[in-house]
Amino acid sequence: MDIYKTSDGKEFSSFNLQFPKEEAEAWQRYLDGDKEAWQRWLDNKARNPARDSEKSLQQDAYNKIVSCYNSGNWDAVIETYDYTAKNHSSYNNFYQAYPDAYKKAEDAKKKTWEKANSRSMTEADKVQIRNDEEIKRAENSIVSIVDRINQGQNNISGFPIAQKLRKSIDEWEKLTDREITKEDEIRIYGKTFLKRGLFGKRK
Repeated sequence: MDIYKTSDGKEFSSFNLQFPKEEAEAWQRYLDGDKEAWQRWLDNKARNPARDSEKSLQQDAYNKIVSCYNSGNWDAVIETYDYTAKNHSSYNNFYQAYPDAYKKAEDAKKKTWEKANSRSMTEADKVQIRNDEEIKRAENSIVSIVDRINQGQNNISGFPIAQKLRKSIDEWEKLTDREITKEDEIRIYGKTFLKRGLFGKRK
């Protein structure tokens, strides 16, 4: 949690503010003699209600994570954190704003894994889990790109879409330490999506 203090002792905290640093700077400029600085900040803040709405959603999610963690509801902790980090972080990164929520989510994942496997998690297990998560992210990226190709899209952010697909596949093959097969394509996307030549060799 970040806290910014102005010369009059007033504190602006990331615990309850979306942009504490900017707000503190505006107040300090007001104290230093720029009597319109604070009003300009308030006017600007009023023009961006989405920021405050998302901050409120993040705060509610954090409170839910703490409550579920304290009651031992690990699945709810994980689900709430993942959903909030994915869907409500456009104005304020949830991980950076609420590092304690991230720690609780990671501990909940650990406890869930240990319960399912009836043993303590080792460092080797942690490495494997991280690798599995990276593979899943690569597969999700592949699915998203193939969907766009099927919709007729030719580029992503100015880059040829085939290049983006090649990059995601390269990442998947690096993580799995093998070439992607037709069976992998079907498992990932439901059907094959790569052009292959003789003997199934990818073009």
